[in-house]
Amino acid sequence: MVTNEQKIVEIEQKMQSLKKDYMTEVESIIDNTDIDISMIRSCHESALNYFNYVEQFVGNSGLLGAHKNGKWVTGFAESCYAVLETVIQHFNFIESYKTNRYPDTLFKPSAFAFANMQRMVKEYIPTKAAVLKKDLVDSRLPVSGFESSASADKDWYFYFKEILGIVFGFIVVIGVSWFAIETPEPSTSQFFIMRALFALSLAAIGGLIPGFLSIKTNSKYIIIRATGAIAIFVIVWLINPPALI
Repeated sequence: MVTNEQKIVEIEQKMQSLKKDYMTEVESIIDNTDIDISMIRSCHESALNYFNYVEQFVGNSGLLGAHKNGKWVTGFAESCYAVLETVIQHFNFIESYKTNRYPDTLFKPSAFAFANMQRMVKEYIPTKAAVLKKDLVDSRLPVSGFESSASADKDWYFYFKEILGIVFGFIVVIGVSWFAIETPEPSTSQFFIMRALFALSLAAIGGLIPGFLSIKTNSKYIIIRATGAIAIFVIVWLINPPALI
């Protein structure tokens, strides 16, 4: 199974490959004295493949959890800055071939093109955003990403669920503990309900406990493997350290 980190590495390698293909197209035009419209179009198509791939990755990078790594996201914002500089150079390059012979070599992007990359620069390296925006405007390229922010992520919903589960768990634990003290000899039905509520509350609180727990059984033994904080719980629950002392 491919992890998110491995997926990001694969995407970055694909970005470098597309960039290399684009540079090859540019060099073929520069080194050729007999240029026709098909070469210009091929170069432009290669450029859009590169630019749009990076643009799409910016939109998906949050889903892959990349933004949680501050160093990575800052470095990637700087890469977006470099790609946008290449965007400016490319369209100026294409513009230079707009002549009477090639009247349709001017390929202008849409009003919202490259907005994701612009938002990355605006958010993570704001000190350079104004200069880049001016360069884009001077080249008559869209700057919608600098002028409008992305909608806020709805992570609060997931945090709300976690907080609600933890609060519920602690309330039930306290309630069951108080009932156990007040009712030292509960009936069978009361004990079943207490046990069910206690298990449910511990499951809710368990989201806070890091670690790994594996339980295997055979005809003679129960094998328990645990790591992290949950291992301490297993030791205390099964061994009772104070009794050993």
